[in-house]
Amino acid sequence: MSEPHIGHGFEEKHWKKINKESLPGEQILGIFNYGKKRFIIITSLFFINWKRGFYIEKTIYASGPYKRMPYGLIRNPKISDDQPNSIELSINSRVVKFKDMNLNDIPICIEMINKMISEVPKLHIGRTVTNKQHDQAIKNFIESDEHLLGIFNISMKHKSEMKQYFLFITSKKIARWAKGLMSRDLILYDYNTIIKVESKKGAVAGDLILHFSGHNEVFQNMGKNEGVIAAEIIQNQITKTKNQFTNVTQIGSTNSFDNVDPLKIIQARYAKGEISKKEFDQLLNDLQKSKPKKILICKACGSENNPESGFCISCGIALE
Repeated sequence: MSEPHIGHGFEEKHWKKINKESLPGEQILGIFNYGKKRFIIITSLFFINWKRGFYIEKTIYASGPYKRMPYGLIRNPKISDDQPNSIELSINSRVVKFKDMNLNDIPICIEMINKMISEVPKLHIGRTVTNKQHDQAIKNFIESDEHLLGIFNISMKHKSEMKQYFLFITSKKIARWAKGLMSRDLILYDYNTIIKVESKKGAVAGDLILHFSGHNEVFQNMGKNEGVIAAEIIQNQITKTKNQFTNVTQIGSTNSFDNVDPLKIIQARYAKGEISKKEFDQLLNDLQKSKPKKILICKACGSENNPESGFCISCGIALE
């Protein structure tokens, strides 16, 4: 691992805070000072805006003391048009300036940000989602090899009004998280189990409907366009997942999967909830039909025989 780029104005004593806040697997790529007691920290996972001192938490794109921002939210980093010692960029469609930077640090910082933006997909953040909720998703639900694609505030029909519900969409799964005063509930959905995706757009709010075998899940009271956005993200991931499965199946049919028992594959998929009971029964039926029938050829006359009969049906000679 290469050493991080340390910009002007950074002191060794600051490493204690940075090391404490770093997530598992997160690598520090660059640290740049701007303003007074403020730092941009570029990591392998996040763009971090560290403002030392007191703060009030706001929405995910607002400032905080040590606030992670996914690169999927960031666009167009550049030198400010009216302040050549400042960087400006768009965070969740809001232009933010980082002023009073060292002139030598600016091009290096911009290059690092652009590189990380190019390597991760865009992230969609719903209304009223806070930095705290985003961090909880990263720490509790997101694995090191997946990307967070969307976070939305939702409500659930016939569910407790004493809980807050959030929908997290990643490159590998969907998570519904319910936060109450005394409990936390988490339900995960596999893309392979979703039969159909729908969205509804109202005058004020939107809904997302996921169709599964035997039941539907309705996520209500999202932002006006958020149901449509969430549906598009999920549909894209379903398509990608199916394409990946198709490619693996095609490779396996001629290569490394030749010796795998198809019955065990079907049983494993059913156990994981990837296929319904009806689909499981149909696959079993298709598998049974595809199995070749065992026969014995009579060495005397060449006739085909059932191996359980013991004698040739044509000439009567005992089968070997």
